[in-house]
Amino acid sequence: MKPPHNKWPFTRLAACIFAALLLVSCTKRDLDNPEQVRVAVRLIPRIEQTTTHIPSSGLTDGLAFGIYMLGRGGLLPDHIVNDADNRRYIVSISPGDTVLLSHTSQQEIYFPVDGSVVDFVGYSPFKATGKGRGMLDNHTYPVRVDNQSNPAAIDLLYGTVTGKTKLSNPVALPLTHRLSKMQVKIERKAGGDASILKDMRITINGMPLAAGFSLSRATFDHRNEVGVRETGTIAAHMLAEGAHYQAIIIPHLGADYPGRSITFSSPNMGESQSWDITGDSDFLTGKDYTFIFILDSSGLRFAGVTISDWENISITPTAIEMVTIPSGTFLMGSPDTDPDRRVDEEQRLITVSGFRISRYPVTNAQYAAFLSTVGVPASGLYEGNRLIAVPHPYLAHTVTGSSPGWHVADGYENHPVAGVSWYGANAFARWQGGSLPSEAQWEYACRAGTLTPYYIRLEDTLLSRYAWYEANNNNAPGNGIGTKQVGQKYYNPYHLCDMMGNVWEWCLDWYGDYTASPGTDPVYTDPSSGKRVLRGGGFDSTAADCRSAARYALKPDATVGNLGFRVVF
Repeated sequence: MKPPHNKWPFTRLAACIFAALLLVSCTKRDLDNPEQVRVAVRLIPRIEQTTTHIPSSGLTDGLAFGIYMLGRGGLLPDHIVNDADNRRYIVSISPGDTVLLSHTSQQEIYFPVDGSVVDFVGYSPFKATGKGRGMLDNHTYPVRVDNQSNPAAIDLLYGTVTGKTKLSNPVALPLTHRLSKMQVKIERKAGGDASILKDMRITINGMPLAAGFSLSRATFDHRNEVGVRETGTIAAHMLAEGAHYQAIIIPHLGADYPGRSITFSSPNMGESQSWDITGDSDFLTGKDYTFIFILDSSGLRFAGVTISDWENISITPTAIEMVTIPSGTFLMGSPDTDPDRRVDEEQRLITVSGFRISRYPVTNAQYAAFLSTVGVPASGLYEGNRLIAVPHPYLAHTVTGSSPGWHVADGYENHPVAGVSWYGANAFARWQGGSLPSEAQWEYACRAGTLTPYYIRLEDTLLSRYAWYEANNNNAPGNGIGTKQVGQKYYNPYHLCDMMGNVWEWCLDWYGDYTASPGTDPVYTDPSSGKRVLRGGGFDSTAADCRSAARYALKPDATVGNLGFRVVF
């Protein structure tokens, strides 16, 4: 009989051989069936602007995210895959690389091993699932803005990405700011008493303080955790004493929150001073509203508001922000009671099908990209037509350097392109896959349901809050005659900007008696006038030319310095 100790090595050897064979078998099976390999999801977060879709670097190391993985086309909470329900991920930033890493190994999300397609939902800052104040209840994110001491803690980022498999790694997760930013800037001029700016405190009154954001529907319910509509005062966060303050605001319509105001107070001011926020001032998701005040010898006074994308990223050529306009019937033209009515504005009932129109006039940056892409030479001539005025004050063609083509003068990228012929406007629209708006579409979009001469329902003395035109486009310091950056004035009820003033806008129609056209989706096609229609008024126009019904016409090859356009789809 062999010693007992000789039996164990043999048994161990057999077991090892069996395990090795099993390992080889499993490995071969995995190689033969790669869909069975478990792959961890790698997420790359990218903050994008609602208008531009350009990634920005607004993420901070250590910022916590909540991530869901859903079946393709699925909704929360019924279609969560692999129990990937509000998993906690952390931003990790290293040179040249920003990724999301699972907080713990137990939080790691893996693609389905069968290769099925999935969607992702992500948000930040992370909230734990549960009941009570500050917790994620029923996949509704609790938003509170009454404490502005740490803006990063209330800046809600949200994004979704669809149609991914493990072959999609890494997955880029696009994120947008879901709240609004409000800034207050005070500019001191000659004669202004600087002492009142010391220890200045700014509050924003009558604002919504709490809301629930549905991670499934990406919508706000303007009620707090116990279902109560809560309004009150927000103390703006100071960025520079007496000069610059900001607050993060829950998006809302001004009509739903009457009585909003901005209050200024300081020890050297005496009585506090308030300024009313008008009822038509909406706060939209992902937008940055800067309220400007001047302190001079006459005291503190309001000087206007600018509206831009959060982070103030420039509008880009490949992502023109579009607005969906619903179908409807309206009275085109102006009534006999309008003192500025002209003979070619006869009223007629028109029906318009739904369409999409660019929120802003096409900009210099967007038009320069078009000219460069299609290869328009320095002459501005293309396919036998002059597209743009040459020389142009803001656009120039270069043939040398690292990026030959058309370039925009610094600081004028987001001004509406001007000096464009109808041919140039039409060529851009076709390049985008769209067209110029018909005259009926343009007026319908401009009016946005209003019947008054100006869509703002205001007197001419307040038109300057909505339009750049002759009364406010002057030689004042920092202003100057000419185009202005798009989106700086209040928008119309469809949230379209610069429909009045800044640049006249080319339409698709030939100029003529539009009452001779069909009553549904009319386009005037008689070329006998030799002119194309323009609408909206320009930076040097009278108030009467900025009316919704006002018409103008020029030959299609005209390249006057106040002619621009927008596009429809």
